[in-house]
Amino acid sequence: MSSSLLSYISVAVFAITITHVVTCAQSATNDALCKCPYPVQKLGHKGVISFAVIGDWGRVGANLSTYSAAQGGYDTQGRCSNPAYGFADDDYDGGILQSYAGIAMDAACEKHPYGCEFVISVGDNFYECGLDNPIRWKTDWLDVYKTDKTPTIKNLKWYNIFGNHDIVADGSVDAQIAYNKVNPDWVANRTYAFEVHSKDKSVRIRFGAVDTSPFVTSYAKATSKYNTTEFRNTASPQNITDQLTYLTRVLSTSKATWNVVLGHHPIFGPESANGYNAEALNINDAGAYDLGRPDAAGNPSWQEMLGIIRTYQPVAYMCGHDHTMSMGFDVNKTSNGYNTAYITSGAGSLPDSPCSVAGYRTNLAYSFATSLDKINVTEACPGGIPGPNYGNPNPVLGGMVGFNIVTVTPTSFKVDYYLSALGSPVKTYTYTSKAPSGAMPDVGCEC
Repeated sequence: MSSSLLSYISVAVFAITITHVVTCAQSATNDALCKCPYPVQKLGHKGVISFAVIGDWGRVGANLSTYSAAQGGYDTQGRCSNPAYGFADDDYDGGILQSYAGIAMDAACEKHPYGCEFVISVGDNFYECGLDNPIRWKTDWLDVYKTDKTPTIKNLKWYNIFGNHDIVADGSVDAQIAYNKVNPDWVANRTYAFEVHSKDKSVRIRFGAVDTSPFVTSYAKATSKYNTTEFRNTASPQNITDQLTYLTRVLSTSKATWNVVLGHHPIFGPESANGYNAEALNINDAGAYDLGRPDAAGNPSWQEMLGIIRTYQPVAYMCGHDHTMSMGFDVNKTSNGYNTAYITSGAGSLPDSPCSVAGYRTNLAYSFATSLDKINVTEACPGGIPGPNYGNPNPVLGGMVGFNIVTVTPTSFKVDYYLSALGSPVKTYTYTSKAPSGAMPDVGCEC
């Protein structure tokens, strides 16, 4: 990647480091004596793992999703082209910015001292209505991230979860799950777990992925475009309980160095009204926040999942949905010692302007500082300058597309925020935090 192209893209970096003090002995045992209950990817570096995180990205072919087949588009089911859903004319711009983000991610991984060993995708893989046409594999994934234009990342494995846009077209989720048989670099499921291990097994990360769309109350409305076959098949109270039980088992049995939970919707985030966000208790529109659809016992699902995270304290909950690059902590961090970091990486194609956050999220603490110092919203959700306008008469741009690169050792979990926008300045912010309590139990095996 040439320096001139990097200057043109202008990559900015946020760096946040969580220091983890090892207090227990590690012991390596025979794999045959302790077989991992979840799939394991064995990586190439000793003592370190590095990976990229991106969300809300698939827009290159999305514009045709809003047109019916008779109009030359991809919508054969009559859902995505329905004008009642009020689509914004943003996919043309978003597709161009998705390509910029892909090139920027490749450049950043090339420059990173350990490269990027795999990619986490936190949902909304295909706008506007999911995988509505098989050609979208080529237009939105292969030709953006698996090409000679992105040589550093083209051979990486992607671990994917699903967002609300992925569930609209009938068969979209099943097609994304099945695609692994066509291309093993694509891994996806509704709820699943996996581990990645460094070459010497001194760093082991367990990921637990949750399908969060069934939790969202508004999607059950008859008029919601997300009240689809996929939603109705997965949103029963029993299914919600089964998901939460699965997540509990993934976290409670883990002997990994670090645990991470993946979900599309934020729990503590800068913008979204979806998800359990206790900061809502301190603002005027608290009633707009969704505690979650009920599980089998009648308990609100977001609240139940937050309880699981508070109990087992994974180092991070990674999500998308909000088209921002930002971070937050549990509102009760100070009083109860909850140290999980809530990482939002949702600006893989069309970013939101910070003005969409400032009006009602000004009290959210974004900082990783122990004191929970607040960051100016134009820094937490970077932007504040007009975004490029590619002929859109009603531009909604203003933020910056972005992604994360995470670097993990036995004693630290470092998250870099990369933000690319034409002509933007380069800024660096660094935050530190206490180690997650109880995140590394004494282990007698590696899994």
